[in-house]
Amino acid sequence: MIRLPFRKFFRAGALLTGILMIGSSFSGCAGKDVNPDDPASLMEDAESDIKSDHFQIAIDKLRMLKNRFPYSKEAASAQLRIGDVYYLQEAYGEASASYEAFRDQYPKHEKVAYAILRIGKSFESDIPENPGRDMGSATKAIESYQEYLSRFPQGKERKDAQESISKIRSRLAEKELSVALFYVRRGDTLAAKNRLAKIQSLYPDTEAARLAREKLASLPEEKKE
Repeated sequence: MIRLPFRKFFRAGALLTGILMIGSSFSGCAGKDVNPDDPASLMEDAESDIKSDHFQIAIDKLRMLKNRFPYSKEAASAQLRIGDVYYLQEAYGEASASYEAFRDQYPKHEKVAYAILRIGKSFESDIPENPGRDMGSATKAIESYQEYLSRFPQGKERKDAQESISKIRSRLAEKELSVALFYVRRGDTLAAKNRLAKIQSLYPDTEAARLAREKLASLPEEKKE
């Protein structure tokens, strides 16, 4: 039997679950009666599906709630929970987009600090393990955490945000170091020195910066013509 990676499996099942959702409408979990004209009742029904790990069905219901009752308080909660459900499924790109939509649509909501922090968490979780790959998610994660610290300097999660920034910066420094060492192996001393100097300039407080200083000191002087 062919096993699909989790994210591909999740996306492949999205259409089928959406069709099933249309068929069942808001009948409720385990036969529970749901008032289709009450956004609070619809929200409770979607939460039941989340608790039961019926994630795609929950997302469909939350979206339907937002479309039918766009000015209700539950519409804001639905947008936030869509991000949460995507995050639970490790669909971090969709999660960050959903949290960003909440931040932009409800900038003064009491949960906006949570949404901004979760944007950072989503991007951080999407950083590839291989430093040779695109690290755009790392940069976006740092930007999101910095936004949180700027807007909520006394936020209860500020320490967590600061620690995450530190860890991500270390990973970015490691990527730069791997590139510098590649140039060293090629014998391109000038390019290696430039990279090593860049690490010390941008990430001076990282372990990679310490290693960069050591490697820079060991490189031969360039020959003058």
